[in-house]
Formats: sequence, structure tokens, C-alpha cells
Amino acid sequence: MSSFEKEHKKYAAVFADIRGFTELCKLHDVEQIEMIVGDWFVTAYRDKIAKFGGLVDKFLGDGMLLFFERTESAFYASCALRGLAKEIDQHLNGGQAKGWLGGEFAIGIGLEYGEVVEGRIPIGNQEHVLRIGECVNMASRLGEIAEPWEILVGNDAHAQLRGKVDDEIFGKITRGRRRGGEYDCWQVAAEAVL
Repeated sequence: MSSFEKEHKKYAAVFADIRGFTELCKLHDVEQIEMIVGDWFVTAYRDKIAKFGGLVDKFLGDGMLLFFERTESAFYASCALRGLAKEIDQHLNGGQAKGWLGGEFAIGIGLEYGEVVEGRIPIGNQEHVLRIGECVNMASRLGEIAEPWEILVGNDAHAQLRGKVDDEIFGKITRGRRRGGEYDCWQVAAEAVL
């Protein structure tokens, strides 16, 4: 087992992905999907993620994993990403629920805060940055169970946001997973940030 240099850091992890992506892929050819998703990723990074000091860890098919040093930056970036997705949906669908795309261009987002082990690991001729931690796992789970247009915030991230973001926009919920298990988290009211 090889070892690598690592350090412990605190991050807010954000997992955001496109809802209904499998259905979109059935309705359109790969070039159309690549154009839509490519534009989404480029615009999201340039106009929303970088603006709030975010770090793109990975693009995962129709999703992305992001890290922020400040939890409020992660939260504002999440709101901005949701707003951008709404703009894209209105542009592609002409404001109709089922326009050119055949469905909404919607995203779901999970956000959590905590300690991450970060290190560089050589694989072949490349060096990769590895970031692992419970907050990454939780952000992924929350992103997975978020409804379209929804931001789900974990308890540790919510504690970090108290006093920095208007607490009225958060609602405490319990949400189940398709594969079993339930999570207590905080739902962000869509009307508060769209």
C-alpha cells in the first residue's frame, strides 16, 4: 500500500447535479447533450463557482463536486448555481415546462461542512488531488436526495451558517433515501433565492 503526503483541512463540500439527465439523454443525441452540459459547466465555473472562491474537485458526468473554504461562500454559490440552472431552463424551454428539452433543466444540490483529508497521489504519469471525509459523503448523499431546484444543507453546514445567512430561509426536514436510511437536514426555500 503506497503512502502519500496529506493534510487535514476544513471545507464546505457541495455536490450539484442535473435532475432527469438520463431522460434528457434518451431525448437528444450526444452532441446536443454535450453542448448543453458543456455550456452549463463552463458558465457555472466562470460566473458562479470562481466568483465565490470555489474549487472544482471533479466533474462527474452530469454533476460536480466543489469545495469552499468558507461555508457562506458555498451557500451563496449554491444559490447562484440554482439561479443559473433556472436561466438555462428558461432559455432552452422558452419558459414552458416542456419545451425543446422535453423537460426541465433542473439541478439538485447537497451542502455539508467538515474535516477533509487532502493529499496528492501519483497515478501513472499524473498527480491527482484526493479529498475525502464524512462531509464529502454527506454532501453527495444530500445532493442525491435533493428534489429538482432544491438545496439540502447538512447540520454542520447549517451550524456554520447561523448568524451569517437569514435563518428564515431554512426549514428542518427528514428525508429518506431510495436505498434506505433517513437524513435530518435543512431545506432551503426555493423562493428565497430564485
